[in-house]
Amino acid sequence: MANDDDSAQDDTLDGAAAAARGKSTRITVPHGCKYVRLTVAIESVIAVSAARGVFPPTYDFYAKDVTDNGEPIGEIHMDLSDGGGLALLRAKSNLTVICQKLGISPRDPHNPVVDDYEGTERQNLTYRITVDEWARLAAGYDVPFEVESAQGSLPMMQAEDVTADTLPAATPHISKAERQQARILGVLRGHGYDPMALPVARGKSGAKQAVWEDCKKDTALFTSESFEKAWQRLRKDRQIKDAPTIDRE
Repeated sequence: MANDDDSAQDDTLDGAAAAARGKSTRITVPHGCKYVRLTVAIESVIAVSAARGVFPPTYDFYAKDVTDNGEPIGEIHMDLSDGGGLALLRAKSNLTVICQKLGISPRDPHNPVVDDYEGTERQNLTYRITVDEWARLAAGYDVPFEVESAQGSLPMMQAEDVTADTLPAATPHISKAERQQARILGVLRGHGYDPMALPVARGKSGAKQAVWEDCKKDTALFTSESFEKAWQRLRKDRQIKDAPTIDRE
């Protein structure tokens, strides 16, 4: 029996369709691939861009612990990185703006006629973009991008074989702290909050409590203590701020 459901075809890929070679200096897409998940697209683009030296080098600082105000405690370690981790954190925090600027329209593969992308973390993980849109994203980060021809040397990749782990060289190392911060920013936006203008909390309610209620479900990423530290790091880095108050006479 013929199957008319496009989602069952091999040209609809849910994972990393980039084929990294050597030092990941380009993205090569297998012939027949038409779609890729947004989170995989941005991770592969940032990884290759960092490998090409597009981002300024950054120093990553590590401390054994931090105070409630985000101040480091104990010995501090410093490592030089290619800037990819910071670039990815900022890109994932601003994917809505990036997509709008580049004319990219992420779609829900299970409801493709609805244009409801708002940049939430859940949407970034499941929504997909076309290969043409992926190419525009790559161009925005100065990443060479090509699609194999039918006679190309790359083997065809079946949809069920392609995951974010298929090509580990295409994904930069993102620390747990960076993932915690990205999650918090994504959940904030998912709840309709502007991270740069958070309403002042009243008692235990407010933006922070709403985010914690979501984040605490991911026990592999968060404890109450690690959530608090991640929140304080975001404040210290000025990635979240309270909305200015208006004095009334």
